[in-house]
Amino acid sequence: MTGLEIERILIDIERDRAEIRKLVQETGHIGLRVFLEPFLAAVGFMAAVGTVVKVFF
Repeated sequence: MTGLEIERILIDIERDRAEIRKLVQETGHIGLRVFLEPFLAAVGFMAAVGTVVKVFF
């Protein structure tokens, strides 16, 4: 292998690593949203039910 081929391979590896870092970061945000959104929806629903019960009873 020549120096140019090795350099091209190293550039490809670095580009792939950057892509992997980007994907890991994106999936981290998705994971947080998957667990947080149902909890917040439940809290909102409970607050709404509590308000209705307090107003009418």
